[in-house]
Amino acid sequence: MATEHRMTAEQRQQMIAEAAYFRAEGRGFTDGDPFLDWLDAEREIDALLNIPKAESWVKQFESRLSRGKERLGTLRQEMSGKGKAAKAELRKDLDKLENKLESFEVKLKDLRDRGEKVTRHARQQAEKAWDEISELAHRLGGGDK
Repeated sequence: MATEHRMTAEQRQQMIAEAAYFRAEGRGFTDGDPFLDWLDAEREIDALLNIPKAESWVKQFESRLSRGKERLGTLRQEMSGKGKAAKAELRKDLDKLENKLESFEVKLKDLRDRGEKVTRHARQQAEKAWDEISELAHRLGGGDK
């Protein structure tokens, strides 16, 4: 008889951290974004774990949103070291990123409220919205790497 093993949130986070590290190591710790490494590792680990519950993927999106907001704050701090013209352009992009994060947060609230009734299509739309946020965050963070 097989024994069911429940993974703790801490164990899942550790697996994601290790996978993100190996992604960065694989490219020699250059030309990448730790934020995107984490997101890719998170998707990989969750696929391996085959997390089926709606609450699990909602928590996953909540975690992404939290890290996205942290990344936005970091990028805004980094903006202070830029020249005036670069600041104006960067500010527009950061405002766009902030708007996308706010929109994502509204979508996430709706998904959370709907719980198990959420369709695969709704989850795919949320994933697509997150991909747009990730791409913009990567573009903003990749300019000085």
